[in-house]
Amino acid sequence: MTSLTREAIASVLAERLTYISKDFTGRSLAVVDIGIFPWHGTVEISLLFDDEIDGADLEEIAAWPAYAWSDKQGAEYWQAGAELGTVFQKQYREGVPLDSLLLLVANALTQPGVTKALSEYQLSESFKFQLLNPDTTGGPNYCALQS
Repeated sequence: MTSLTREAIASVLAERLTYISKDFTGRSLAVVDIGIFPWHGTVEISLLFDDEIDGADLEEIAAWPAYAWSDKQGAEYWQAGAELGTVFQKQYREGVPLDSLLLLVANALTQPGVTKALSEYQLSESFKFQLLNPDTTGGPNYCALQS
């Protein structure tokens, strides 16, 4: 991956969401968190289900049972995710503000390929995407900010 467009980001995320969906057949999906860590050059997809949400801290993603499921032990290596992380890292090092990168990803989550990938899941009535600034607490969900 050499360009950072919402379509390219959507394609990478949709492919992985589809790939990991087989691990959660019959479970009601409440939250998908997309973790963007450009200083490390990593991208993570974490999931939280209806049967786990009571008492869960939505900002403490590392405590979720399906934290970073995109990279879970035994999963096929996510080459496209690693490449996307490298592009984010390059952009960040070149001075692109983190907020701009997060808003771009939030916009990518509205693309048809991502919607199609979600059709592989049983979605909760309160389903949402979550994209937080990993450097702050109590910040906004960037998915709610994009237009």
